[in-house]
Amino acid sequence: MNEKSATPLSAKDCEMTAEVSVTEEMFKKEHLELCFYGIDTLCDVHFNGKHLFYAENMHRMWRADIKEKALLGKNEIKLHFYSPSEYVARKNAEHYLYNSTSGGVVMEGIGHIRKALCTKCYGRVGRHGY
Repeated sequence: MNEKSATPLSAKDCEMTAEVSVTEEMFKKEHLELCFYGIDTLCDVHFNGKHLFYAENMHRMWRADIKEKALLGKNEIKLHFYSPSEYVARKNAEHYLYNSTSGGVVMEGIGHIRKALCTKCYGRVGRHGY
């Protein structure tokens, strides 16, 4: 899939869930943290149905203490990703940011979001064939 065909996907929210196991040995530790080394922007993170945090910058590590929320055995992590395209359009309507590129190479208002340059919503749409 190239960026041009993937662009419409950034117009929708999406969710991802994962199951993680917590052992008795893990419970014996003083701290039990869930760590993310970069979450691709605009994401609510839940653990066992409880909201942990809202991530709005993919260029950092996110940590949450889950000791009080964790269960022995199976636990669920849910990530709700919000549309970066909608966010950028809404923020740019509130406060316009001049875009120095031409020809639609970079999404208008992209400066409102802290996202990796290589991920969609930033993309080169078509001119380079990828």
